Amino acid sequence: MVPQYLPQVALFKSKKGENEIVIQVSNFYHRSGGILESLILGNEKQILATRYKSIAYDLLLFGSLMIMGYTT
Repeated sequence: MVPQYLPQVALFKSKKGENEIVIQVSNFYHRSGGILESLILGNEKQILATRYKSIAYDLLLFGSLMIMGYTT
């Protein structure tokens, strides 16, 4: 076990019938460890679009805060 916060996107192909997703999480170091966000299921295009929108929003917010901090 290596302590880290590492959000990931995992892509896989589902098989016909019933599929099972197993997630193993351990926490020996962080006080508020565990799965921090809900799991999102969908096809590859939907998942990557959601991730890119989130990254774009974070960059826009960061840039706005930097501009406001620079001008004051």
